[in-house]
Amino acid sequence: MSNNRILVMDDNEDIRHILKKMLNRINYEVENTGEGNEAIALFKNGINANNPFHAVITDLKVANGMGGEETIKNCWK
Repeated sequence: MSNNRILVMDDNEDIRHILKKMLNRINYEVENTGEGNEAIALFKNGINANNPFHAVITDLKVANGMGGEETIKNCWK
């Protein structure tokens, strides 16, 4: 288990890829997802497994899906 985990949610695959490479370079373990429901599931699974994310980075506007603000609100429900 790593204490340096970051969850990245963005509907743009290129942005997810770039963020993952940048964050891996500074020793963060990164989980990527393109949509809000999967981000919520990953976030809650991390808490349930006693391996929570250190931070969450989201895209505020997601085409045809749940944006970052709604996703974050639902992570804590």
